[in-house]
Amino acid sequence: MSKQLQAIRGASPDGINEDKVSEGGTRQSVHKVARQKGVSSGRTYTSKYRGVHQTFPTKRWEAQFRRAGKPTSLGCFDNEEEAARAYDKMMVWIELHSADIRPTMGHLKGGGTNFDVREYLEDVPELNRLSQDELVQMLRREGRSQAASNTAAALKSRSRISVCAK
Repeated sequence: MSKQLQAIRGASPDGINEDKVSEGGTRQSVHKVARQKGVSSGRTYTSKYRGVHQTFPTKRWEAQFRRAGKPTSLGCFDNEEEAARAYDKMMVWIELHSADIRPTMGHLKGGGTNFDVREYLEDVPELNRLSQDELVQMLRREGRSQAASNTAAALKSRSRISVCAK
C-alpha cells in the first residue's frame, strides 16, 4: 500500500490504526483488521492433525472434510485424536470408493490420513458397506454420544454436590 493511500485511510506504514480529525472537527477512527501472519489474539483453534479444528464455543474438536467443495462436518469430539481418526475413516472411505471410478487407485495410500492407514484395515469391510452419507451420520453420532455422556456425568456430579451440601 502506498504512503499516500495509507495517509488517506489513516493507517501508518507499520499497519497501526490512527485517529484523524476531519475539517469539521469530527474525530474519525479507521479500523483495520490485523491479518498478518503470526498476529493473533492469543487463542488458537487449529489442530496438529489434518481435517481437525477446535470449535470456539464448546472447545471440542471438530473433524471436517470437503464434499463437492463445501466443508462437511464429521462431528465434534472430546479429543483431538478422536476427531483425527474420524477424518481418517472418511479419507479411507473415499480412497476405497474412488477405486470404482479410477481402477488404478484400488490400493490404500497413506498420504491422506493422519495416522498409519494400516490402523484402519479392520474397518475396511464396514466402510465398503456404508454409503458416504451413512458414514457421516455414524461419525456424527459418535461425537454426539461423547457429548451426551459428558453432560450426563456433569449432571450426576452436580447432583452429588447438591446432596452433600444439604
